[in-house]
Amino acid sequence: MLSQQDTKNLIDKVVSYSKLPGCEVSVSSEEHVFIRFANNGITTSGYVLEQRVSITSTTDDGRRGSSVANELTDSEIKQSVEEAEQLASISRPDPERVPALGPQHYPELHNYDAFTGMARGDAMIPRVKAIIDSARKNQLISAGFIERSALTVAVGNKAGLFGYHQLTDSSLSNTMRNAGGTSSGWASQTSVSLKDIDGESAGRISAEKCVRGSAGKRKLDPGKYTVILEPSGVSDLIGFLNFGFGARQAEQGLSFLSKQGGGTLLGEKLFPEFITLRTDPFDPKLPALPWAGGFGGGGALPNDKITWIENGW
Repeated sequence: MLSQQDTKNLIDKVVSYSKLPGCEVSVSSEEHVFIRFANNGITTSGYVLEQRVSITSTTDDGRRGSSVANELTDSEIKQSVEEAEQLASISRPDPERVPALGPQHYPELHNYDAFTGMARGDAMIPRVKAIIDSARKNQLISAGFIERSALTVAVGNKAGLFGYHQLTDSSLSNTMRNAGGTSSGWASQTSVSLKDIDGESAGRISAEKCVRGSAGKRKLDPGKYTVILEPSGVSDLIGFLNFGFGARQAEQGLSFLSKQGGGTLLGEKLFPEFITLRTDPFDPKLPALPWAGGFGGGGALPNDKITWIENGW
């Protein structure tokens, strides 16, 4: 993984090669370890290390070009800078361009876990074994996937911007099926820390669902039914809302916040009073960055808590 000084040196090197007025850089280094299991046995174990430098060059009149370097050698980085500048030279000016951000004060987040960042397959196998043991105990067949990742991200530009952050993430999902394939159960867990991933509880939950589903099946006629979703199901649905909260999408008529005939629904009550939705990058159990705009982008503003819906509004 790249240290803060490593990423600062890389960004300074990119900027030193740049000949255009604007140059934005993002650096990422991700270490990914995983185990896949099926038929009550481990089938795949993997380790992946990916590094990349993304470069965006900008002319005085707002023409932009971007390129990516996956090798961190001087020659590869220099070539990528030249490619970005060549693309900028043949691009159209961006009418929405804004000045590059200068130095920013980014908040301190605590979502890096050292144990998770160093974990290998031997730390995951006991969790997988607990699931397989639960499956065999209940005469079921298990399959699933466990993974952990450690990510280093940095951003910078010619205007003096620089940000650096490390974070970790881990997850486990598993499915249990009975021998006849007529019933199944599923469970998942996610956390910044692999220590929070409990294979025993994940296996017990999926096994109980499978056994209960096999014993309590009944036909449901077409109609409306009240459904109580698990946190993972709610998370997936809420994730789709993320694509609708952008001002551009709403103003262009591309989201649920667009008003028929033009404009947006900003300020109108769209949900019941018991609905409140917030994002909190400071939650230590969630992977997040100190700057907004995703994992990359040299012009990122400092991240902060946001209330998207409050009491239905």
